[in-house]
Amino acid sequence: MILALIEHDRGIISPYSLQLLTYAYKLAKGDSTNVKAVLIGQNVKALTRELCKYSPDGIIIIEDERLENFSAEAWAGSLIQLAETKEPTIIMAAATDRGNEVLAHIGARLDLPMSAYTSAIQGGTEKKITRLRWGSSLLEETVLKGKPLLITIALNLVKAVEISGEVPIIEEFQVELSD
Repeated sequence: MILALIEHDRGIISPYSLQLLTYAYKLAKGDSTNVKAVLIGQNVKALTRELCKYSPDGIIIIEDERLENFSAEAWAGSLIQLAETKEPTIIMAAATDRGNEVLAHIGARLDLPMSAYTSAIQGGTEKKITRLRWGSSLLEETVLKGKPLLITIALNLVKAVEISGEVPIIEEFQVELSD
């Protein structure tokens, strides 16, 4: 399973997250797995209608009043708790400041490597990763190992495409947050 972190601000989904869903959908179909979009925040259920157009296999909602404003540490903690339950093979985010920061927190807390600004993912259980470096003037290839893999996808790598499919299953996930 691929968990795709969906960024939003005040009720508006980031277009980069929609690009991420398009990329994750193609990757999942090639790997015979599924994609679950993850929404974190307060009052985010209304955003599921828009996400359904991009055909994730499921949408996981993590809501808490303390998640109203973005906090990389809180979002990372929420994703870690979710990953412990769902056991995804990959956690992905768009390579925005927020996406990179959240996945970097997860990597630091779980002692896992992270690939940022990824432009290509190939392979089976061990993924061959191509990353953009030096303002995209250099491509770096490496093999990423870990469970789950932590990957941010380069911005504007693919165009966000609405895909007609089955209506995704929407589920709520409760996290324990410390104040």
